[in-house]
Amino acid sequence: VPVSSYDNTLCQITFTATGGMNTFNGSDFSYTIEDGAMNLVSTGVFSGGSNVVYDITSVGIYTISVNDGACPYTYTVDATGCTNPCILAPINMFVNETICNGDSIYLQGAYQTAGGLYTDIFVASNGCDSTVYTTLSINEPSYFEQTVTICQGGTFAAGGNIYNTAGVYWDTLVAANGCDSIITTNLFVESTLYATVFESICFGTTYTFNGNVIGTSGTYVDTLVAVAGCDSVVTLNLTVEPQVNTSFSVTICEGTSYTHGSQTLSASGTYPEMFTSIEGCDSISTLYLFVTPEIEKNIGATICQGQTYTLGTQNLTTSGEYTEMFTTATGCDSLVRVFLTVSGQLDTLISANICDGESYVLGTQTLTVSGQYSEMFTTASGCDSLVTLNLEVLDCVGLIEISNICTPNNDGKNDTWLISDPTLISNCTVQISNRWGQLVYETKNYQNEWDGTDSGRQLPDGTYFYVITCDDERMYQGSISLMRLTK
Repeated sequence: VPVSSYDNTLCQITFTATGGMNTFNGSDFSYTIEDGAMNLVSTGVFSGGSNVVYDITSVGIYTISVNDGACPYTYTVDATGCTNPCILAPINMFVNETICNGDSIYLQGAYQTAGGLYTDIFVASNGCDSTVYTTLSINEPSYFEQTVTICQGGTFAAGGNIYNTAGVYWDTLVAANGCDSIITTNLFVESTLYATVFESICFGTTYTFNGNVIGTSGTYVDTLVAVAGCDSVVTLNLTVEPQVNTSFSVTICEGTSYTHGSQTLSASGTYPEMFTSIEGCDSISTLYLFVTPEIEKNIGATICQGQTYTLGTQNLTTSGEYTEMFTTATGCDSLVRVFLTVSGQLDTLISANICDGESYVLGTQTLTVSGQYSEMFTTASGCDSLVTLNLEVLDCVGLIEISNICTPNNDGKNDTWLISDPTLISNCTVQISNRWGQLVYETKNYQNEWDGTDSGRQLPDGTYFYVITCDDERMYQGSISLMRLTK
């Protein structure tokens, strides 16, 4: 923070500064003082807290600038009340001097070689001080470098000297500002030049070589005048480039495009385009473009409860429809849609009747006695299936027995839906429907042939319902458990 005071009797300005970034960093403050005419009359540095005393040389408003790094301070001091006659009518001179770097001038009691503001005080005839403020500027010597090429036997003049040998030469002249002007000359002496030029032109065009028009490949020699005026023997190796015709094939995905020169293409086809080759000649490029359509694939899948089906980045555990986008070997999109079915453990309760003396096969068990029996099977989808059988052994003399299970797995046991004596229902209508009431089988001459199919198509496991209609007084109906069991 700057603090200043002014003594009107002594005509002195006293100022100091503390705090700020300079004090924090332990560095000095710099300052400048300008008089009322904005002439620079004093510069310097001081440490924080120390006083700077300046004796004014003329009345007026003085401007003091203190530099505190990023936060400079500028303020004014009113010194118009000074009564010192020497200050009221000061003798001040402001002089600008220039010297060359390396020279000196006598200022402020010594020979000065550096630029800056110097103050010299003399005693005038009236007994007052006569102050001369000299702003000293330093002119640097000028340097000029040139590169010159002459022919063998020629000369070059620089700075009053004549040169005819290749080398580097320095000449010192006096510049317009009175300081040295140093010229560096890089002198090259050229003998006859020999050059070989390789040029290519397009078929059907020509090349001009020192006034000669050439349109055929070959080697041509001519003598020219080089830039320095020396002889230059040039050998031209001219190549006539033929027109280039190329073709290539590209495959892109449907929905994308391919840029061929000025054409943006998205449909399969043949597309020619004119290009400019690396030699600058015409080049016809023919593109055979093939567009690969997006591939869609539907998959039906069944997993058991507790298993996971992986579809790309998805791990699926519940039934539903899922989609995933893949990339084919050609880099195109491929949409795969999976219809997933999650099969839980199938628990089936069935009832069956057999005649006394017959047996009933349930998986690995051959049963002949009434009771409840259980057997674990594996469904066609590989899941567990628990079948519980309520078996009743009947005295079947004169009775018809209708099976309520069909396991068409080609094991020779219950592979078809069985009726104990099909002759007892001859001319009767046999109908089998699924659980939604849709008819899947019908006949009037059933011979134990239904194997769980509908017109040759395998039906899914589940419960089906039969109705056997013989007349108004005789009709049989019940359920059939269809299971393709494997062990």
